Amino acid sequence: MEYPIWIQQHLLTMNLNRKASILDQMLHSLEIITIKKIEMPIAGATKGISNILQNNSGKKFEEILITIFMDFYYPEIRERTEKIRQATFTEVVWMLEKYYRGNETEGFDGALYDATQNQAENIQIVLARFVEIIRTIEQKKYINGLLNFMIDPGSWDLKYTLVQEILDRYGHLYPPELKKLSPAQLVNQLEELILIAISSNQFARSLFSLD
Repeated sequence: MEYPIWIQQHLLTMNLNRKASILDQMLHSLEIITIKKIEMPIAGATKGISNILQNNSGKKFEEILITIFMDFYYPEIRERTEKIRQATFTEVVWMLEKYYRGNETEGFDGALYDATQNQAENIQIVLARFVEIIRTIEQKKYINGLLNFMIDPGSWDLKYTLVQEILDRYGHLYPPELKKLSPAQLVNQLEELILIAISSNQFARSLFSLD
């Protein structure tokens, strides 16, 4: 991933501060990226959704999913033809099929089932899960990009040191299956470790009070 100049300048500035560890540099950069590239676009993509649900506008659940997806990924496309919306819906279905997990359901059919239980709050819960899927996908993309930008892929020792620092600071947050692994075994799971760490640092979000 080619980072924009403002991110590269930010990283170079932090590198001048010898007191800032690589982990601190990465978490700080991810905080800035998350606000600019993820949270602000999400706020724009979910703006007005609560009103649609409260007013019972009759807008189909599938149409709301398409609107959120397009407003996040393709906000520049203003003329949304049926062909474009169908292509977008295919992407939405793929995303939910791969990542959606309800309390007792999964996949696109599970999301559709959960959203059609005759209660507006059920739709809101499913939409919140959909937005969280988008958020996680984007976070992983930027984490992977930062790791490649800041650390030589072949530098196992540096990755090992980073894992140790993460565990020292955030080890209590990880599930049992990760806790039982040694730092050496977790080197290849840096992306997941950092994702959990930044999730613990983020401010509380109310997805549908963004109007």
